[in-house]
Amino acid sequence: MTLKIIEINNIDEITESKLEENPEQILLVPNSGWREEKGALYPSESADFKKHINQNSEYKAEFVSEPTKLLSLNSFDAFIPLVVLSAQFVQNIGIKVIVGLIVSYLQNKYTRIFEDSNSNVKFTLKIKGKKKSLDLEYDGPASEINSTFTPEKVSEIMSKL
Repeated sequence: MTLKIIEINNIDEITESKLEENPEQILLVPNSGWREEKGALYPSESADFKKHINQNSEYKAEFVSEPTKLLSLNSFDAFIPLVVLSAQFVQNIGIKVIVGLIVSYLQNKYTRIFEDSNSNVKFTLKIKGKKKSLDLEYDGPASEINSTFTPEKVSEIMSKL
């Protein structure tokens, strides 16, 4: 299991402008540059993940751009779309709430993933701060997601924003 905390300098202009319009939203960002594909490419779970957030929380999830193609994987791993949040939003509700939404989605959709130690979950939370931004990249078993985001780890993340 790995959780990488990576400082980044910026995010794309479209995503940044959407966050400025409404910093209290959860943005789902397409993958780019996958093989030779062009357009807004999202993991196949993206529409279901967006629906899960919108139906099971008080928060609003939006696609940065409408999907032009959904990427399907031939494995037992789960890939959550790239999630972008404003630091203001994260400070108001906390990282654990967002992680909880991811875990509840996985529990509803992929019950077996918590039982299969060979299955991995991959997701990136991108947090846009005023001066710095961070990528939080998780790659590991679903059963270890909650225990990875300890109070100490969350404090470390928030101190970097």
